[in-house]
Amino acid sequence: MVATTVLALATLSTAAYAAKHSTHHGKFKTVQSLGIPALTINRYGQAWAITPKGWSIVASEQGGVDIFSPDQLCYAGANILPINRSMQGYYGNQYGPPAQSMLTLISLQLRGNGRDPNVRYTTPPQRFDGYFTKRSFATSEGIGTIYYHIYGDPNSEYIESFYLCMTRTSAWKKWGPIANAVALSIHRSVVARSSSGGNSYGGGGGYGGGSYSEPDPLKDYNAQLGKQYYHDPNTGQSYWVDPSTAVVNGPDGEGVYTQNGNDITKLVPGASD
Repeated sequence: MVATTVLALATLSTAAYAAKHSTHHGKFKTVQSLGIPALTINRYGQAWAITPKGWSIVASEQGGVDIFSPDQLCYAGANILPINRSMQGYYGNQYGPPAQSMLTLISLQLRGNGRDPNVRYTTPPQRFDGYFTKRSFATSEGIGTIYYHIYGDPNSEYIESFYLCMTRTSAWKKWGPIANAVALSIHRSVVARSSSGGNSYGGGGGYGGGSYSEPDPLKDYNAQLGKQYYHDPNTGQSYWVDPSTAVVNGPDGEGVYTQNGNDITKLVPGASD
């Protein structure tokens, strides 16, 4: 009887706190009231990524990964390719310098999906997280970002490893940050070698890189994106959060909160394992 009374009082106390500390459209500010989607670990063979529920993933043994939202408005992907510059004259600009090669590959993919293939860079190269290079691109239909690292000599033989995302132009403001996070969370297990065998790369990349060569730019708060993963310690559910808008002074102190009925839980920084 005592335990039941204590539990009831605790529930009332939490509900009362939510009512008293109403901060977002008349409700206690939580990931739900902010419209932040719940994320899940999405797997395909050796590849996986952290995506909103319902997104689909496919991957190849060569390291290519493609992820789509259910409405096809959002895309995220990754690939790793050996490039021999001597092949450019025979097979086209996908064997050109890195910037030209990656833009050509994006164009070929868009054409294959029935989209406008006329893609252009909209920003110069920018250093990202001390390791990757970041560039934005666009077509008449969509906006995207590519993150890449080049191994080897761009003038002769090299390996290009890249992560990219794209949404329809109308969806970028809402879904662009999530698409970026999905792309950077991609983990793949692959070894790429140059045609001469001189350069090789064994890598996973993205969240949980562990023993892989490429770092995880989303492990902690990323100042360039202004975002960080948080997860529910009770359920393991992960979220992609902007702390500047989601942090409140809640029942367990300052932090980011989730609410399920009358149950309010403080989230823990980092994605769930």
